[in-house]
Amino acid sequence: MKLFLDNNLPRRVALALAALYGPEGQEIVHLKDRFPDDTADQEWLSVLAEEGGWVAVTRDRRIGKNPKQRHMWWQSDLLVFFLDKSWEKHRGIDQCRQLIHRWPDIVAVAEKPKGKGFLMGYHGRIRPIF
Repeated sequence: MKLFLDNNLPRRVALALAALYGPEGQEIVHLKDRFPDDTADQEWLSVLAEEGGWVAVTRDRRIGKNPKQRHMWWQSDLLVFFLDKSWEKHRGIDQCRQLIHRWPDIVAVAEKPKGKGFLMGYHGRIRPIF
């Protein structure tokens, strides 16, 4: 599995996940590892879709709400996990800990997706939104 973390998540979260799960064959990268900081969502969506096999994690719910971004995402066929507002209340290190804890859930959903987008609460379940 290839996991991409958007710029609105701390890079250290991607580094920690890569250190833990990279040896198991999972590629985990942060936006800053592949693109400039100011890369538009449409650009990275397009590149990852072209490469195929990516799953994205983001706090940017505008991708699913803004008509232009939603169309681009929908056309990309990219599976996206949207972290809900409850994640914003926690420090980067706590987000990292929780993503590590929730990693098996993300992998299980990504391996048998029933939708294109999922909303993930900090402590709650992962539910399909599209």
